[in-house]
Amino acid sequence: MSFFDDLKKSLEAFSKSSESMFQKSSDAVELRKLKMEQDSLKKELNNCYAQIGRMFLEKIDDDQIPAEMEMLVRQIEDCKEAIAENNQLIARKTGQRVCPVCGAKAGKEAVFCQKCGTRLPDLAEEEPEEETAEPETEAAEPEPAKEAEAEDEKTEPVREEAAEEVTAEDTTPEEEPV
Repeated sequence: MSFFDDLKKSLEAFSKSSESMFQKSSDAVELRKLKMEQDSLKKELNNCYAQIGRMFLEKIDDDQIPAEMEMLVRQIEDCKEAIAENNQLIARKTGQRVCPVCGAKAGKEAVFCQKCGTRLPDLAEEEPEEETAEPETEAAEPEPAKEAEAEDEKTEPVREEAAEEVTAEDTTPEEEPV
């Protein structure tokens, strides 16, 4: 009967350890759920703060912005401008157009914005003049730039020799005993 007693003890030990592992995994799952809920609440809180900030900025005039917030407001405006510029570049590369009022994307052939109904500018108006002007100036600039580099290379050894002479003159009187 000792065999059955040993088997019974082994099964009881196995049962206890499996219950312990089950409890630990249940605790880990519950802890993870609590952490996920905590993260969700933090995101909701940050979203509320952001909404308050948006409403605040929309309701006040520029001269009413508190001094400690001016830098942040400027950063917000800079980010908005950069986003708008990037949207324009993305739209051009993907063959789309961007509404100047609401920022919605529209097809190349669209005449009106599907979101706000604003008449979209003609494609010729959307193309920046800088991009068409750049290739012409680039072709004309390299030769003068090369000439300037060549002049710098000619004058550089002369400058170095003059600098060496000046430093040699400056150091010789100090080295000679008086």
